[in-house]
Amino acid sequence: MFCPTCGNNLPANVAFCSQCGNTTSSTQSPPHPQTSPQTLPPVNPNNTQKKNENSIFGKVLYFSVVIFTAFVVIFIAFLILGVPLPGSSENITKPTDNVIVENESGSNERYINSGKIGLMGKDGAILVPAKYDYICDFREGLAAVKQDDKWGYIDKNVKTVIPLKYEEASSFHEGFAMVRLGYKCSLIDKTGKEVMQREYSGMGRFSEGLAPVQLDGKWGFIDKTGTEVIPLKLKYDEVLSFNEGLAAVRNGKWGFIDKTGNEIIPPKYTFLEPFSNGFAAVMLEDKEGKKDKYGFIDKTGREVALRYDRVRPFHEDLAAVKLNNKWGFIDKTGKEVIPLKYEYVSVFREGLAEVMSEGKRRFIDKTGKEVIPLKYDSVFPFREGLAGVMLDGKWGFIDKTGVEVIKLKYDEVFPLPEDEKNNDVTDISFPSFYKGLTRVKQGSKVGFIDKNGEELWEKEMGKRTK
Repeated sequence: MFCPTCGNNLPANVAFCSQCGNTTSSTQSPPHPQTSPQTLPPVNPNNTQKKNENSIFGKVLYFSVVIFTAFVVIFIAFLILGVPLPGSSENITKPTDNVIVENESGSNERYINSGKIGLMGKDGAILVPAKYDYICDFREGLAAVKQDDKWGYIDKNVKTVIPLKYEEASSFHEGFAMVRLGYKCSLIDKTGKEVMQREYSGMGRFSEGLAPVQLDGKWGFIDKTGTEVIPLKLKYDEVLSFNEGLAAVRNGKWGFIDKTGNEIIPPKYTFLEPFSNGFAAVMLEDKEGKKDKYGFIDKTGREVALRYDRVRPFHEDLAAVKLNNKWGFIDKTGKEVIPLKYEYVSVFREGLAEVMSEGKRRFIDKTGKEVIPLKYDSVFPFREGLAGVMLDGKWGFIDKTGVEVIKLKYDEVFPLPEDEKNNDVTDISFPSFYKGLTRVKQGSKVGFIDKNGEELWEKEMGKRTK
């Protein structure tokens, strides 16, 4: 079973997604090979003493070899199994053979060692040792973890701050997380204190100070004190959290309600996304069996440009739209301000968007003018005036004139930390600068560089920073 919101793989019959919060067979050892008994020569009585001395020496040598061999076997076994050696102070080491599983955020990776799950950074540094049955991303400084069929929370020092006692647990949002113990769904703060005033059969994550709750087939919303600010009277199949003052609801089709519970936009859309920058992307099913239409609605329900094959959310006042396999951009009135002639486009960031036509890639401005021709294998959007670029496996950065201000010499550039992302639906993690620094890897070295290309590797950082 998968979460319909974030795609997280879930066990059967769970009440909510732990990630986003929305609703031995025995083996027999092979037999040892049979050895033929050795035939011993007859003993010469005249050489008894010499034989005895040789026998003693042989026994000592034999047992020495046995002990040494046993030690080597045990040592190799410890290495293969990834078990810390007795007396070793390195209890958290990077496993040699890990099964890497990308997490939803893309900023860290889960790894599996000896049947348990841990968390490592993209640089291979162990963040959480592999001792859990499952681990979610860190949100607001805490991560939900599962061990022996019980959920709880750890901090970034891998200290258990909320005991592992719950049957389900979600990540924290706005200071609160959803948990289930038996048939009871509850809301807890970061100390583990319950703030619910009654029991519910279902609930969603907090957003804009409110969280959806369900009881006896009806929905409502509670605030952070557990008070029902929208009574349990909403009869919908599904209710999502608020975004920009409106919450999506489903009754066969999708629509929106406001914070009083009133239906502002009636359910009639087959698909929609939360509001972003004043507009929500929607899809309207064609009743005549023709192509479905994609476009936008504003907060009054007014439809804008509901005529495309695909759309992306508005960002910096422009939205990417696709028709007949060509991409372009519209403004908030629905006017096509950049013609639909591209095979690929990104969203605009800092006034520029990457586009591709006839196999050639470039950055354009909001008038559609080509400002930076691109020769790179991979390009990421601008942030803080610079964009990450990769050519022949090496990464660097260009400025808005296309000049390579940081040489292409790095093996990897790491994404924005998950905790620093905004709630903007277009704000995905990608390698970039954040507050003047970005994290890079060069050979076996991992560290930071600033916008002047000054490098600060981890060992040096330990000496220069606390």
